[in-house]
Amino acid sequence: MSKMNSKQVTPTEFYQWLLKILKQAETIDLPTEVNGHELTQEKKDAIKTIVSACYNYLDLDSDIVEGIKKVLIYKLAAP
Repeated sequence: MSKMNSKQVTPTEFYQWLLKILKQAETIDLPTEVNGHELTQEKKDAIKTIVSACYNYLDLDSDIVEGIKKVLIYKLAAP
């Protein structure tokens, strides 16, 4: 159930989809520090959730998602 934007979904379907995103987000590895700046747990959680949603909702190619992940890491690690 990757592209939910084209149909009505039940609350149960949405919950299951969201759970899938959050479970996959747990498997994504991120650095703790970038260019001497700490990447806090809150920021890491946000990046993981966005990256997981890109895979599951937007159905993007893995190279594109990896690029998005890198941009988010460097932007959010900046002071």
